[in-house]
Amino acid sequence: MPEKNPRLVDQPGMLWFLFLALNIFIIIELLNWCKFADSPHTMLAAAVGVMLPSVLLTAPLIRFLTHAWDARWQEFRNRLNYDAMRAYLLQFWQARLQDYYENRTAGPQHDKEANADAEADVDAESSKKMAIERRRIRARADSSLFKCIYEEHYGRNAFLIPMFTLVVVANIQALLVAFYLIDSANLSSQAVRLSLPMNEVAVAAIIGAYLFIVTDIVMNVRQRSLNSSDIQLHALRLFAAVPIASAFVNIASSGKGPDFTPGVNGYTAFAFCLGAFPMDMVVKFMRRFTNKQLTAIEASQDNDQLIRLEGVTVGVSALLLAEGVSSIEQLIGMDPVLLAIRTGLPFKLILRLSSQAVVRRHFGDAATQLLPLGLADAEPVYRLVELLDSSDQKSSELAQKTIGAAVGLLLSDSRKTIDADSLQFNFRQIAQESYTRFLIKSPLENDIGGNDHPAPKPS
Repeated sequence: MPEKNPRLVDQPGMLWFLFLALNIFIIIELLNWCKFADSPHTMLAAAVGVMLPSVLLTAPLIRFLTHAWDARWQEFRNRLNYDAMRAYLLQFWQARLQDYYENRTAGPQHDKEANADAEADVDAESSKKMAIERRRIRARADSSLFKCIYEEHYGRNAFLIPMFTLVVVANIQALLVAFYLIDSANLSSQAVRLSLPMNEVAVAAIIGAYLFIVTDIVMNVRQRSLNSSDIQLHALRLFAAVPIASAFVNIASSGKGPDFTPGVNGYTAFAFCLGAFPMDMVVKFMRRFTNKQLTAIEASQDNDQLIRLEGVTVGVSALLLAEGVSSIEQLIGMDPVLLAIRTGLPFKLILRLSSQAVVRRHFGDAATQLLPLGLADAEPVYRLVELLDSSDQKSSELAQKTIGAAVGLLLSDSRKTIDADSLQFNFRQIAQESYTRFLIKSPLENDIGGNDHPAPKPS
């Protein structure tokens, strides 16, 4: 149901109006500051040179806020339905959930639930209907709490200030480039005199950084993985483009003496390419210049635990590492929703990796030997334990055969010694873990709903 009073971030027309008004205001103020108002042709050329890059930069951001953000939100809502939502909140937000329901006890929603219980006691025939109604009330309350948590960490309002900062920085840099090009083409009646001297290297660095930023934003919007922190880093990258390029050019040309003029012998192309590098790579290069031993330290970090998980590539591992996740325990301990938001990875992939991590916590690298049986994930292990406890003799026998096959696979690894009883105990421990119960209620192969699954009996 649409909201009666749509918010600012839900209205593309209003967002476009505000950002265009901001661009015009910044352009007028900067032109007056540079005393170009007396030259209409110069002012028009500078305005066009600023507006066009700004629109190219702003368009995908507004598109993300008005369309892609909703699609990302629905990805989590479709995965966390009913019991899965409650399991998630109990696993990662138990104190918040308890406080939320305590605050509701004095409200009309609590009175509605109390009345439902009273009516169920009076009329036995309606008890089933009232149970369904209580379930719906609880599901709406859980969904409301989850939406509050989601918007606190990833709400659309969190993007407005970073967007404003990026637009301001982009306009200033674009104006500097426009002034330089106008003055180089002798289109102005007076020389451009700014406190920051501009040259070919500075212009190339700004254009290279702008190219990287627009490309990265468009790709992130397409993948629905844009974060407010990404926009802040883009603003920093664009702001620092000229100093970084100048520093690297001076290092590269240090043998030519202090009179070296940037922009000759390919240094302009070097500055352009350097501007197109992400901020983290630039920082890494700077560290290598100051510490030659950093290369060896970084090489030793490549052999992390996550790369051994099925579905993890070097790029995926780098995204997880950037969020401080470099081990199996960290992956299990992190909130999967927030981790998916911050890395931009699909929520289903995060759940899949966490499912593997639960098994690897018990078996280590030997968990790879269980892949042929499909037991390298927590969910299949849970289902196997259910079959072991089944009253159906055929199902129980099938589970016992599977246990025997798993023992054979693990014994093929000379580093692992295990018998059927020990393996069954480990499987039961996996099935009893709270994270496994959460995964069971948000099944990876079924996007619709979820049922209550009692934990298997401990051995």
